[in-house]
Amino acid sequence: MTLRNLFILLFLALFSCSTSDKKEEKEEKPSKEELTGSQTELNSQEIDSAIYSREVLDSVYNAVILEYKDQLTFISNFKKSQKLWERYMEAQLLARFPEDDETRDGSCFSMCYSLYQQELLKERINTINDWLTGFPQGQICGGSVKVKE
Repeated sequence: MTLRNLFILLFLALFSCSTSDKKEEKEEKPSKEELTGSQTELNSQEIDSAIYSREVLDSVYNAVILEYKDQLTFISNFKKSQKLWERYMEAQLLARFPEDDETRDGSCFSMCYSLYQQELLKERINTINDWLTGFPQGQICGGSVKVKE
């Protein structure tokens, strides 16, 4: 098994666990009044989840770079795409939570900010994961995405 295949399997296992956990949470998630733990604990949990999502994104990003290392034009464009996406994420976070918005002073701001950040990170993970998993044979609009083995 190559390092790339091992990395893909690890990522898919981690991501599928986190997404299945989130699906279960959405189905069973208690109302705000039923949540246990202090707001500080809830904030900390969501910040940790956002950090984990960032680590997964970084891992997938690096795996794509390794997988396509021989395609220099793609790598250059992919890196540009990531930089622009980072700016997009920052802009989205500021649009939802402007610096002068009074909600930033609230006790649950860190939790809400981290939840939205996680949503954006997971969207990006799903997007760039295509380069690792590939498209089926016959996908005529795959561009630089490889064909599945």
